[in-house]
Amino acid sequence: MKKMTALLLAAVLTAAGLSARGRTDQKPGDEKKFTVALSGEIASLDPKFVYDYDSGRVAGQIYETLLGYDRNDKLIPKLAESWRAVDNLTYVYNIRRGVTFSDGTPLTAEDVVFSIENVRQEESYLSWMFDVVDSVRKTGDFEVTVTLKRPSASWPHVLASTGGVISKDYFQKHQGDFGTAKGGIIATGPYVFDHWTSGQEVVIKKNPNYWDRSNPGYLDTIVYKIIPDDNTRITALRTGEIDFTGNPPLSLLSVINADPNLKTLTYGSFSIVFLAFNTQREPFTDINVRKAIYHALDLESLQRNIIKDAGSTGTVLPQGEALYGQSPQQWKDYLARAPKYEYNLEKAKEYLAKSGVPNGFSFNLLTHGDSLRIAMALFIQESLAKINIKVEITQVSGDEHTKYQFGGVLDSEGKRDYDTLLGGWTADYPDIGGNIEPLYLGTEAGEGGLNTAAYVNQRVTALLQEENTLTDETERNKLIFQALDIITNEIPYLFVTYPNRQVVHNIKWGGIDIRSNVSAGGFTFNKVRPAQ
Repeated sequence: MKKMTALLLAAVLTAAGLSARGRTDQKPGDEKKFTVALSGEIASLDPKFVYDYDSGRVAGQIYETLLGYDRNDKLIPKLAESWRAVDNLTYVYNIRRGVTFSDGTPLTAEDVVFSIENVRQEESYLSWMFDVVDSVRKTGDFEVTVTLKRPSASWPHVLASTGGVISKDYFQKHQGDFGTAKGGIIATGPYVFDHWTSGQEVVIKKNPNYWDRSNPGYLDTIVYKIIPDDNTRITALRTGEIDFTGNPPLSLLSVINADPNLKTLTYGSFSIVFLAFNTQREPFTDINVRKAIYHALDLESLQRNIIKDAGSTGTVLPQGEALYGQSPQQWKDYLARAPKYEYNLEKAKEYLAKSGVPNGFSFNLLTHGDSLRIAMALFIQESLAKINIKVEITQVSGDEHTKYQFGGVLDSEGKRDYDTLLGGWTADYPDIGGNIEPLYLGTEAGEGGLNTAAYVNQRVTALLQEENTLTDETERNKLIFQALDIITNEIPYLFVTYPNRQVVHNIKWGGIDIRSNVSAGGFTFNKVRPAQ
């Protein structure tokens, strides 16, 4: 299959009369343009709705947050030149002076307060991060104070992960279409919104008023081409029609790596890919059904034959080693005693026999069209057929999938309208709470929530709410481990893999700035330059 794919791509290139070397080097005076392929339509440019990979790649160039991360995932200043914790409930942010929005108007403390309130709204995909916030106030011309309802171990990370700062004045003038193709966005980042043609492209331009003169960016224009089909996307990369793509299809990596004009970068992530059981819909309310499915899936075989270098083998735990760095020995000790589940068809059949559907059943699996996700879905379908469970796969677009995953599509009873969902999640900050809290809190199970399994266990919710109030890592982990003991027994999610991130770019470009923490605004192109 790989050989056939390579031959087909070569034939396409030959027929088109194109060189795999890409475009010729840009000449002095030419527009400095960089073209990026997206695998799907972006959802929005409004920070409160930017919570998927493609949207983040665009919006993260246009707006900025108060804080950020360095390459070691340590907090650093961005639009806040400094910050401090007055006590465990009060945080003061000193706003950088001299910053202007792309339209030339000055950034003020009022804009910052307005921007934080924007992502705190109930409809926001990120509102869960702000549940702990009591108030956000302007306490000086360039000072904003956030007061919490209770201490929070994760709060210091929140305004580095979200809270994109936007122009209050522009938002109020465009309340009906802000963040859309028509209304656009005004913010402080190194690039400005130019236009968005639905299903085709999004174009952004260099911000002439960018405040950071030490890093103004080389590029004049970044063009995002929306190319959902994997083969078409990689062909465009090889012909030079595009310069960069994220998440290259695993099935075509051998073709990509054989091309001397392309470079693949692989790096760790805080990501997971999961099969979420809708625990509020029959038969997935039955723990025996969930355990039967777990034992029927040979995750090591999936890893070895399909996922390969794209990630490491999944389990019922909500993260691999990437987020255990703060207290590795405690996690090593916990993992040594944690419940172990293994591929065992006989066990799968025993659990199914104990369930309310002992003779098997049919269910629907919702996924989007990424080639690796489809391969995973087919693997699940084939595996469960062995225990008389029929899987019907429904493929939707990326933006539709996001709506389903984040509780935006409900049935007539007001519950999530799917049986199971093959989804993904990336912790928004370098802390295990960035995965376990959104995925398991009962408060996130309903409409607009991030708990894709609609899992509600009051004890788990209480433990997670309490651990987040603790700053002592040892005491906090004790509660996390108690919650995980319950979770690994009840299996609301099955984690299929812990992915690596991969990007591919034409070798004529350098300065591709990637990090382990790829949250919405964590991937920038303003350091891109022609390769030396």
